[in-house]
Amino acid sequence: MNMVMFYWVLIVAMVVWMAVKIGRSSVGMGVVSLLFWPIAIIPLITNWGQRGSDIRLQFFVTVIATGLLWKTMFDVAAREEPFTAEEIAMIRQENPAFAAQLEREQVGRGGNAEIDVAVEPGVSGSTSGAVTSVADTHSPRSGEALPITPQAPGGANTPTLAAESGMAYAEAPAKVHVTPLHEIRFRRNEVRLAPAFATLDVPRHFRFIARHQLGLLAQLRDIPVGAQTLGWIVHERVNLNSADFWFVEVSFHEVGHLAAPTPAAPASGIRWNADRLIAQWTQPPKQSQRGEDYLAAKLLRHGVVMLRVPELVDGQRELGIRVTRLMAERIRPESGWAYSEYIGDPSQLSLAGWVQSQQTGVESTTTAEIDRERERS
Repeated sequence: MNMVMFYWVLIVAMVVWMAVKIGRSSVGMGVVSLLFWPIAIIPLITNWGQRGSDIRLQFFVTVIATGLLWKTMFDVAAREEPFTAEEIAMIRQENPAFAAQLEREQVGRGGNAEIDVAVEPGVSGSTSGAVTSVADTHSPRSGEALPITPQAPGGANTPTLAAESGMAYAEAPAKVHVTPLHEIRFRRNEVRLAPAFATLDVPRHFRFIARHQLGLLAQLRDIPVGAQTLGWIVHERVNLNSADFWFVEVSFHEVGHLAAPTPAAPASGIRWNADRLIAQWTQPPKQSQRGEDYLAAKLLRHGVVMLRVPELVDGQRELGIRVTRLMAERIRPESGWAYSEYIGDPSQLSLAGWVQSQQTGVESTTTAEIDRERERS
């Protein structure tokens, strides 16, 4: 608001100064310019370069200050409008703390009551059982949110704001909207995977699509958006209107500190890279009989980031192996959340056991080490 006042004072000062200089050659035009300064463009041209009545400096300063004033006022007005759930979800990708602050402010002033709560491991709260599944829903109208199918979250904790504010808010189910293709906001470069406390460095020529925008794409591919899905990665040359376009699904599974394979006990059917803590395997698709799913998992301190390219047919094997490994190698855990930084009791579930649970469709869970820390405190 101080900047708004500054621009007003600057504009008034420049307009008065301009009117005085114009009045030296034409009193009438000077008065009119004082009342409606844009008309000063006439003496700006006619008095150009004339000593004593040249108003170039005053005119252009007034134009710039007016533009900045409008921009500042629009920004202030925008900040007063409540953010939508989709906008807060996008803000959360960049700054989870600021997104949580916006949620608290809007709930406090009776704003949007359907704000999605971020999945942030380590924050106390109730467990959310709401997840969006688009494979079993009807085809909604454009702009309509897909119906929500409750499923078990696999043991992951979904926090509320109660731990921070001491107030209990009603949980809102996560939503996946039918976003038209031309309205999808693609993300490049670095994308923060908030629940995993990790960052994905999106490779060149690839784009990341956040979870809440996947409704229409999931319908086109007839693949549901699961509880742990964080988004899809697509190549810029892939035709998203095609019924069989390929993509990489990014998901996070908070299953604790999995025991990695050892040379004495190799994991059957899993390609294991001990240096990069990356496992790769294939499995039949769960939703169809078409092709195979190619998967890679990056082990973190408290769970697994999984990369999946579903339903690849014969001839696409090399694509599945290379792209899943590439994406897994570009996941960087934040400080304190790397697999090697875990200190505590070993998990009862091994990586091989967890992979087997993915293949059978029933995910086994363990108590995440972050829950044990909370219990000790």
